[in-house]
Amino acid sequence: MTSPEPKHPFFYVACQHGAEPIIKQLLCEPQGPFRLAYSNKGLLTLKSPLPVGPWTRALPEHPLVRSRGFVLGKIEGTESAPMIEEILERFGQVDWQVGHVWQRDIAQPGWNGFEPGSSALAWSVAVELQRALRLRGDTREVLANPPDGLEPAERSNLATPGASSRSKNQILEIIIDEPNRWWVATKLAQQPFDFWPGGVPEFPVPDEILSRAYLKIAEAFAWGNLAIRPGEKIVEIGSSPGGACQWLLDQGAVVTGVDPAEMDPRILTHPNFTHWRSRSLQLKRKLFRPFRILVCDANVTPNYTLDTVESIVQYPTSRMRALVLTIKFPKWESAENLGEYIERVKSWGYTDIQVRQLAHNRREVCLIAKDRVKRPEPTVDESSAQDTPLARATEKSPNAEKAPSAEKAANAEKATAKNPTDTEKQAHTEKTANREKQQTERNKRTLRNQRTQRIKRTTASETIDETNDETITGHHWPLSHQLPCPSAVQGIL
Repeated sequence: MTSPEPKHPFFYVACQHGAEPIIKQLLCEPQGPFRLAYSNKGLLTLKSPLPVGPWTRALPEHPLVRSRGFVLGKIEGTESAPMIEEILERFGQVDWQVGHVWQRDIAQPGWNGFEPGSSALAWSVAVELQRALRLRGDTREVLANPPDGLEPAERSNLATPGASSRSKNQILEIIIDEPNRWWVATKLAQQPFDFWPGGVPEFPVPDEILSRAYLKIAEAFAWGNLAIRPGEKIVEIGSSPGGACQWLLDQGAVVTGVDPAEMDPRILTHPNFTHWRSRSLQLKRKLFRPFRILVCDANVTPNYTLDTVESIVQYPTSRMRALVLTIKFPKWESAENLGEYIERVKSWGYTDIQVRQLAHNRREVCLIAKDRVKRPEPTVDESSAQDTPLARATEKSPNAEKAPSAEKAANAEKATAKNPTDTEKQAHTEKTANREKQQTERNKRTLRNQRTQRIKRTTASETIDETNDETITGHHWPLSHQLPCPSAVQGIL
């Protein structure tokens, strides 16, 4: 099968409610290469100046972009069956390998129980599309995230995403913008989240979770391809009430939570959990030596988070192999500073740094840092080292090699008579070196103290007044987050 040549190259961009103005500013003219074509909450379409095709790799990229692809066209109607038939007729020649059906977000994550990805409408459309393909003798699979409360027998109507679907990177997408308006798009999967319908992963969730932090940390580790080794020691800063700790403990980690607030009793009684009921600033940095992964989801400004983590990671005994940080924005415009935050973390020695606004994030992004290189020992600048007592004591005269051998012998005899012995010279040199080493250590301690004082001076007014880790009683939330379906479109359901 061949792919139709695009007459009007358009891309779609899916994001969280509230991020649209920043994405427009960064990706659209005059700052970006695209021109805005359509805008709805959580979904934009952009016109490209380049004549690209359906399987182009030149897709819009930004940490706030959850999913993106090449738009083939728009389908409108009042019943799902005719709309699916129109899709198969109009785009039957597109050489896709797997289908994704998903629904645009209708609210921010956590609002009235809403969480992205779970949609009864998208599931029903995917099942109907799969049935239509089978009637045509087409064996290609269609994927969609199952809604809450779906019976096991109903889940078998669609294939479960697995390793086999990862090998199929040419994806046909049906995006439900409204019940009567769908977008059809293609995407060449390049990132792990491209294989998830709508950029939202599916992972097992117990019947009861302590907070939404459970969903965020599960998605973060899945997106970052970060595996937890059995018995690995992990510390979380800002751990109350314990949602993220719950997931980490479920994975077999040994977890320490740092938070002055109370932890849920069910976490406190877990044999692999320890609670340090304190602020991280009040703890000695050498206490963090046993940990290999640091998780931080504190309700503070980005600089406060980075100052706190830096004072731990840069301590000489720190051996953190990975960081999982939630960078919260006091306002959406703070996303423009992401480049600065990335460069700062990179200066700590981490070579693999990824940033993404997870589907379950709110006004925040997740930063994962891995593959830390060994920190080099402090070096002394050559231009300044030449004027130190140590350099003067060991410096070789530039004219020494030019003196005649007889003159060298005479000078050596005079030096032996007037100057100290070699042992005394060596003792003096070592003493000078020790003094300089002690001064270097004092300078390091002074810098650490200054950094700590700067963090302490950050007032309570810096705290972001937004609940990102609200406690919930269970995972079976009401289906009130589904888009309303008026009587005119009952056929879709």
